[in-house]
Amino acid sequence: MMIGQVLTFLVVVLFLIHEFEEMIMVAPWVRRQMRMESSRARNHYFVHRFADASQAVVVFMIGIEFLILAAVAIFVLITGWYALMIGFLVPYSLHLIGHISEWFIYRSYTPSLLTSVVTLPLCVATAWGLYVASDSSILEVALSALVMTVLFAVNFAMINVVEPKSIEWFRQYEAPEHA
Repeated sequence: MMIGQVLTFLVVVLFLIHEFEEMIMVAPWVRRQMRMESSRARNHYFVHRFADASQAVVVFMIGIEFLILAAVAIFVLITGWYALMIGFLVPYSLHLIGHISEWFIYRSYTPSLLTSVVTLPLCVATAWGLYVASDSSILEVALSALVMTVLFAVNFAMINVVEPKSIEWFRQYEAPEHA
């Protein structure tokens, strides 16, 4: 099913486009929010969580997410079970909606806003295209969406554990060695 393979690849591309905006903008945005007295986002948990994070930490965290998506995409391409990729697009689209809602909350640009607005309709269209092109049932898609949503939640919890440790690791790595 060539169209399913192309659409699976498109999901990876859309993910990377969105994540590049995060990699580029998270650290400068967080530093800016910390300096702005009038910032609505200044007290946001994300701002404080990443206040000490370097760009390397942000890229590292996104890299973990990319490896998960790459594993899912490879599995989907090998098995042809496109319901799993549709299932990925459900929590991922909710993630994009979360980024868009931040604009309404903070009334200013937040990292990933632009690519969320652009890629969300493409993700919905891709999910529909995968569904039409595959022989997946609604039940398979619903179960896949449930599994992927749980995986997203576990990944988010793990990131909250790994992120402070990675900040410390990068700090130690950057420090001159004591002889």
